[in-house]
Amino acid sequence: MAGNISNQSKQNKQVKQKSQESPVTPPASLGPSKLQDIADLALLTRPSSHAKRTRVRRRNPNHVPRPMNCFLVYRCEKQKEISTYCPGANHRDISKIIAKWWHEAPSSEKEFYRTLADRGKQQHS
Repeated sequence: MAGNISNQSKQNKQVKQKSQESPVTPPASLGPSKLQDIADLALLTRPSSHAKRTRVRRRNPNHVPRPMNCFLVYRCEKQKEISTYCPGANHRDISKIIAKWWHEAPSSEKEFYRTLADRGKQQHS
């Protein structure tokens, strides 16, 4: 029992140390509005004091997932980018920021993601 408590306190200390590490500074090439969005998200992000549990989903091993649409391809890429700058950020807040960026993106940038989504659809067929 005493060993169990000391292991928990060690884990809590490790989680606190990880959450107190300084986040990576985003590059200025993102643009002022995106930098502001990331800064606002960083202010909303509070370090967690407990270890997160992972969900286990039971899936049919023969199930083929649907291909991602252009927004989902964009979202996956941008979520990875944001999570490097704001680790532990809430997915809902990240989604709001990415949706805002998608609406502000020029059609040429959206066209790139549309072609990626079309390739995914072709591979799925």
